[in-house]
Amino acid sequence: MEASVAASVPLNVASGPDDIAASAMFCRGDGSRHVTGETLLTDAGIHLGCAPSKARWLNKTRKHLQNFSSPRLAAILIKSD
Repeated sequence: MEASVAASVPLNVASGPDDIAASAMFCRGDGSRHVTGETLLTDAGIHLGCAPSKARWLNKTRKHLQNFSSPRLAAILIKSD
């Protein structure tokens, strides 16, 4: 099963508990001291090109742009997808 999972993701590896732990340790360490408000995806790239991920991003962006200071620019950006 691990081989079939690995074959289906861009990095050709199946992520495991150690990979998640390494990401958590990065967030806890000094290397992330200037990182704020980000989502760290530890999925070996499985999210790339995934339609549900793109849809969530577009919905989030549209909601954010509703409060944009320039309604005209916000309308252009919303229509550009």
